Amino acid sequence: MGNYLEISFSDFLNMCIKKWWILLGCTLVGILISFIFGMTFVAPVYEAHTTLFIGNPSGVDADTRIMIQEFEMTQQLINDYKEILRTRLVAENVVKELNLGIPIEDLRSEMIIANIGTTRLFSIGYRDTNPKIAAEVANAFSNQLSLAVSGIVGLENIQIIDEAIAPEDPIGPSAVIFVIVGSSLGLLLGMGVVVNKSISAKKILQNVEDIEGLLGLPILAELPSYKMEANRL
Repeated sequence: MGNYLEISFSDFLNMCIKKWWILLGCTLVGILISFIFGMTFVAPVYEAHTTLFIGNPSGVDADTRIMIQEFEMTQQLINDYKEILRTRLVAENVVKELNLGIPIEDLRSEMIIANIGTTRLFSIGYRDTNPKIAAEVANAFSNQLSLAVSGIVGLENIQIIDEAIAPEDPIGPSAVIFVIVGSSLGLLLGMGVVVNKSISAKKILQNVEDIEGLLGLPILAELPSYKMEANRL
C-alpha cells in the first residue's frame, strides 16, 4: 500500500498544473489574510534620527586645539563616543529626563548609531510605535551623550546639527513582507490540498490498472459487468 501511494516529482508537477486554480485560490487567500493581519494587529514602527558633529572644544589654546583636531580626524573618537552612548549611565539618564517607563535594555535595543561616511558626523536613531516618543528619545540620547562626554572626557565638542523630529511615515511593517509570507504559506497550503485530493482519488480502485498498481501483479482475468433487465425477473 505504501508503494502505491508514492508520488513522483513529475506526478506532483502534473497534479499542480491540473489543479492550478486551487493553488491560485489558496495563494490569494493567504495574501489577503496575511495583509489584513499585518495591517490590523501589527503596530506601525517609526524611526527618528538626530545628527551630531564632533567639533573643536572651546577653552583650549591653539597648540592643544591642533592636537585635538588631529585626534578628532580619526574614527577612534567617534567610536569612543558611540560606546559611551551605549552605556547604562546614558540610558538611565534618558529614562529620567523623559520619565519613561521603559526597561533600560529595551531602550538600548531600539537605539541605532550610524557613522555618516568618513566624516565627523554620526546619527543617533530610535524606533518606537509612537513617532513623538521616537523623536524625543533620539534627542534625549544626543543631549545625554553631550553631558556624559563633558563629564567623563572633559570635552565639550559635540554639536547637534539636526534635532530629531517626529516622522510622519512608519518604517514598518512592510506590506511587501506580508505579501511574500502570505503568498508562500498560501501556496504551500494549496500544494497540500492538491496532494491530499490526488491521494484520496488514488485510494479508489476504478479499473484494472489501479488494481495492478496496488498489488504489483498482473490481472489474469476480469469479470464483465452485467445488468439484468427488470422484465426478465
